[in-house]
Amino acid sequence: YDDKKLMLNILGQELLLMLQRKANEPSQQPKDLSFAKRYIEENPNCRFKIVGHTDERGNVKENKALSIRRASKIYDELIKLKVPQSLLEKDGLGASQPAVKNAKSDEEHQKNRRVEIIKMEGVR
Repeated sequence: YDDKKLMLNILGQELLLMLQRKANEPSQQPKDLSFAKRYIEENPNCRFKIVGHTDERGNVKENKALSIRRASKIYDELIKLKVPQSLLEKDGLGASQPAVKNAKSDEEHQKNRRVEIIKMEGVR
């Protein structure tokens, strides 16, 4: 994974986190976030921002809410794994920062439906 960002693709194959099948509510539990916990533990002097994203389909308000739910789901699972709450913050950006601009195929849209864990150095 990237040194500054851990990307969890919702339906992609990058770090295999199946979180949702439909465009509205997350429908499955994260399979295993122990790798994300290790990523955080390997960086003891940093805080982490969990950021949810959507594809551009749907309206802006619904996409914003969905992206927040995605980030919250990962945040909640990390807290259950005993990651200190003080190290984490969460946000949802809707479709404002696509991984694939002007996505056309289902595969491209899937890459935009993701959660990122971003390392924020020097803010602990």
